[in-house]
Amino acid sequence: MDLVALEYFYVVAQAGSVSRAASDLGIEQSTLTRHITRLENSVGMRLFHRSGRGMVLTEKGQAMFRAAEEVVGAVSRARRTAAELASSGPGKITIASQPTIANTTFGAIGHALKAQFPRSTIRFVEGLGSHIISMLQDGEVDVALLYQPTQSKLIDYEELLREDLYCICSSSMTSPRTKFSGAELLKLPMVLPSTAHGLKTWLEALAQDIGQPPNIAIECDGSTHLMRRLVQQNHGYTILPLAAVTAELAAGTLKAVRIDHPRATRTVALATPRGRAQVDSYWTVVQIIKQTVADLVRSGQWPNVQATPGSACQA
Repeated sequence: MDLVALEYFYVVAQAGSVSRAASDLGIEQSTLTRHITRLENSVGMRLFHRSGRGMVLTEKGQAMFRAAEEVVGAVSRARRTAAELASSGPGKITIASQPTIANTTFGAIGHALKAQFPRSTIRFVEGLGSHIISMLQDGEVDVALLYQPTQSKLIDYEELLREDLYCICSSSMTSPRTKFSGAELLKLPMVLPSTAHGLKTWLEALAQDIGQPPNIAIECDGSTHLMRRLVQQNHGYTILPLAAVTAELAAGTLKAVRIDHPRATRTVALATPRGRAQVDSYWTVVQIIKQTVADLVRSGQWPNVQATPGSACQA
């Protein structure tokens, strides 16, 4: 038996008129009539006496109405429960990112998600790209914001932004450089992570393009804060976006020099695990994250980035 037709039957019986019921339901009278006729055909009996004064239930129609009342009531309660569960959101939402993106976005994302899902526990994870990708593949993270992710058959990516990279150096550097070429950059002693899916991968790709090996002075698998600290202490240079060093630039403890090479940019992508059951309200969570990122870009709180053409962050 068609549940929709049964619900329509119930509304017509209450309204006593097809026209009034159609108005209440917001559908065409002809559509409603077809459903009632189909229901009568399926049960093999007439449920209404039809006259110019409206629709009156037959004796069998009255029995059907009592049964329909129980079914429609149960369906209505189930829909109300589903709506309440959806509005409460998932029990826990786990979002991961690399340090620079986390510092720029997690505060605003946390407020936006709590406004939509006040009962949900929000868990933020900060780490290196390789670690986050492993967590995505293992189902420990629901959504991640990542720099220049390596393609994986187990993860889906949606490009959001492109962010320029700069050579970060100590304020004690006296040379008034305004830019470094790619070849000049590769000669500089670098402080970079050792892992893939990050800045080292980017530098190695640049080295392959130019045909010149990079100069890695120190491998630093801690936070970007530690990398910046090592640069301040004259252990070498590093490569970061401006958003990662805004405080140090303002304080005059670090300098940022433009990298004059087409590769001096990297993509910010939203990454999700493929082929895995997602948290409740997953689509809404993803939309909130993308909208929050777009708002940060438009308000200037995420400096020196451009929305990827066609992405949700494009104005």
